[in-house]
Amino acid sequence: MAAGKKHSEHFHVRPSEVDFRGWLSVGCLAGYLQDTAGVHANLLGFGVGDLLRKNMTWMLSRFRLEILRRTDCGEDITVTTWPSGSEKLFTYREFSVTDRQDRLVAKSSTAWLTIEIKPENQAKKILRPQKELEPFYLSERDR
Repeated sequence: MAAGKKHSEHFHVRPSEVDFRGWLSVGCLAGYLQDTAGVHANLLGFGVGDLLRKNMTWMLSRFRLEILRRTDCGEDITVTTWPSGSEKLFTYREFSVTDRQDRLVAKSSTAWLTIEIKPENQAKKILRPQKELEPFYLSERDR
């Protein structure tokens, strides 16, 4: 399957994922974002498994989440994600969360580091973003 610059996953909010008010918990929403990013990274050839084979992995450095409307139990939502660029040591990824009527429910921005995995007694090294990722970045204009 060819991977596009954007990737979407659909979720149905289950009772085990809501708080006492019946709203999707922030932790579960963050899990949806991470799952969607993970699937997309795998499709692009930069998933955790791909990096582990090179003794590397992703590490989340910054996470910004803006919830515009609470999501209720039983609601269907779509998480869309895309890599948005890199700067110095960081690779950036954006997210939008929409409801069934395609209304924006939440949006998020993340910054990731690629780190080299070393034996326990050695210091880990932060690596620069890989040039191979650049074709997958979406510019502001394309979002």
